[in-house]
Amino acid sequence: MSCNYQGYEFGAGAYPDSVCIGGRLFDADNCDDKGNLYEPTEEIPCPMCNEAGAVEYWTQQHMSSQGWPRKHAMVIAKGPSQKHSP
Repeated sequence: MSCNYQGYEFGAGAYPDSVCIGGRLFDADNCDDKGNLYEPTEEIPCPMCNEAGAVEYWTQQHMSSQGWPRKHAMVIAKGPSQKHSP
């Protein structure tokens, strides 16, 4: 599953530096001299192929960098659990 997504997830800013391959993001700048991309060191879900996974990943990244517990990030990414009363 690939969707041809290109984005700015790896910090280049002025140009798209991420590409979707197999539903996960690769750093377009992390390649050999022939342009062959290196395997990512981190599993980052593609926001087009796996929107929920990408939201959870980036929420956890942001919350962890702010010193918040990961469980809070998961609640924000997934929403509070729904309990229905009969």
